[in-house]
Order: sequence, then C-alpha cells, then structure tokens
Amino acid sequence: MSTKTPTDAPTNHELANDLRELRARVSTVETENKELRKANKKKDERIDELEDRVEELQKANKKKDERIDELEGRVEELETDIDDLGDEQDRKHARFDAATDLNDNRLNELMARELEKGAHLPEEIVIEFDLPIKEGRLEKIQKDNGTYYRLPESEDPLARGGSTNLAHGDLLPIQQLAQMDGDMLDRTAKTKGDYLAAKLWQARDSEVDNPWKNGCKGVQEYIDASEMKHWIRRELGRGAVDDAYAKKLVSRTIGAMKDLTKDRIVITKTKSGRSGVTSKERRVKIMDEVEIPGETTQKDDADGTSDVHG
Repeated sequence: MSTKTPTDAPTNHELANDLRELRARVSTVETENKELRKANKKKDERIDELEDRVEELQKANKKKDERIDELEGRVEELETDIDDLGDEQDRKHARFDAATDLNDNRLNELMARELEKGAHLPEEIVIEFDLPIKEGRLEKIQKDNGTYYRLPESEDPLARGGSTNLAHGDLLPIQQLAQMDGDMLDRTAKTKGDYLAAKLWQARDSEVDNPWKNGCKGVQEYIDASEMKHWIRRELGRGAVDDAYAKKLVSRTIGAMKDLTKDRIVITKTKSGRSGVTSKERRVKIMDEVEIPGETTQKDDADGTSDVHG
C-alpha cells in the first residue's frame, strides 16, 4: 500500500511542462525519421541507378564477348583459308620449279649441242657448271662486242659477236693477271712481285701514270730500274715504302716479269748518269720481234722517238 500522500502528486504546471517536452521530443524524432526516410530513399534510388548501370555494363560485356567470339571464329576461318592458299601456292611453286628445271635442262642441252657444233655463246646466257659438258672443256674468249664461251679452237659458223680475240687460256700469265681488277689481283697474286709485275704491265696502257718509254732499233718499250722504283713507291704509297725496300721490290718485280711473261722480256744493263755520277742499271725491254698474244708487233714510225742503248 503506497505511502505517498495526495500532496506528492505533480501539479498541473509540471504536467504541462512534461507534455510540452514530450511533444517536442516526438516532433524531433518525427523530423529525424523523415530525414532518414529521405536519405534511405536517395540510397534506394542510387542503388537502383547503380544496378541499372551494372546491368548495362553486363549487357555491354556480353556484347563484347559475343563480338570476341565472332572475331575469333573469323580468325580461325581466315587462318584456315591462309593455310589452304599456302598449300596451293606451294603446289604452284613446285609445278613452276619443275617446269623451270625442265626448261633449264632443255635449254642447257640445246646450248651444249650448239657449242659442240662450234657456236660461240654470250657469257651472260651461259651458266657454265649447268651445261652437260665435261668440266674444263669450256673456254672463255673475248670478241669485238664482249665475252663468249666456246669449246676449244671452235670457230662460230655464224660469226656472232665479231672477230674472235684471244681466249683467257691463250694469254700469258702476266696478261691474265693484268686483266683483273685490283681486288681480284690482290687475292690471286701469289707474291708482291707478281702483283707489281701485273700492275706494271697494266700501266703500259695507262694515260695517267705510264712509266714505260717507247723504244727504237727493235725495242718496242722499255723501263729502267730507277724509274720502276719511283713507280713502285707511287703505286704503293711513298709513306708505306721507303727507298731501300722499293729497290728490293724492283728486283722481285723484274724476276716475276720474267716468269710471268715466259721469258718474253729482255733485261740488259744501261748507263745512267745523275748528279754527275755515272753508273749502270737494269733495263727491262719488250722487243718488237717477241710474240705477245693479242698484241701487234708493228710499230708506227712516230713511236720510235726514244733513244735506247744496249
């Protein structure tokens, strides 16, 4: 049983204050609730928006996957087509190569028959080692309009290419070397003497640096050892060859010329007077009477302007 007396009950004023506070609290809660509902609504809208975006992206990815599958299928088709085309191309090449080989064989056989009949064939149409001709039988010759192949000592019945000059094998060794360019000569010459002898022989036709002099009294051309020494130093470079070494190279060059011309040169001693001192030096001569393949032995009167002794 309560011991509170009626005098302890809240007054009307207190109750009114409590009621106002409750109403204010309810209003605040309702306001907060309203704001929360708005926030939730915005979140729901954002979620819906994101879900729509995800759905769009999924659709786009699906389309891309479908396109990738389509392209991969197309690539496979193209690769198959390429393989088929490659196989067809290989078959065509094989047929072409077979036909070409057959035609080449027929052509080589025809050229061999023509050569056996005496024909001279231009160098540019002949592949020497493809012809059905025993190795070493083909001969390369020079004619008025170029280089030809023939079988040894055969005369072309149709006289193609003009008159026949000399075959390479008919030339003297020094002439064969002299026909080479600098690189080939450098690779082919066995010694420095051979190299210089060939270059000196080439110089006979040079309009720039020809150390040879025209002779007379049976001498076609000649060169003295002293002039040969100066020419060697010019040819090899003065900085690379001193005077003493150039003298040694003169002896080697003269020896090589004797061998490479098969003794078609004559070596004599001649007097040389310089700075008031008289001495004898070697002179290399090419005589009129000596037969040099491909060169005429006749001389114009105008050539006999130099005095030669000994």
